[in-house]
Amino acid sequence: MHAPGPAARSTIIDTLAGEDGKGLAGLSDDQLIGVIAASRRLESRAAWYAMAAVAEFTARNTGPGAVEEFAADQLACELHLTGASASTWCSCPAGNGRPPGGTPRYALAVDCGR
Repeated sequence: MHAPGPAARSTIIDTLAGEDGKGLAGLSDDQLIGVIAASRRLESRAAWYAMAAVAEFTARNTGPGAVEEFAADQLACELHLTGASASTWCSCPAGNGRPPGGTPRYALAVDCGR
């Protein structure tokens, strides 16, 4: 049996918690831990999407005819990041979803279903 995908997890959490979060009060401790764990898996998935999109953006804005020195500046402006933070994101090797020198935690989390 497979764990529910990200969309199903999100729907389940929304249903259990309710729009105002008051539904959480009726859950057992084990159920709350399940909600917390599912929320963390959703965060990992969302972070992976963002890193993969940045890698694609960077790949498109580097190479012949591109003005790669401005790719990080554009991301910084659009995403309200510092220049240093945007440069770090843009320096990620395209497609591997990890920061330089870091572990591939987002990719591993997604691959492991966490």
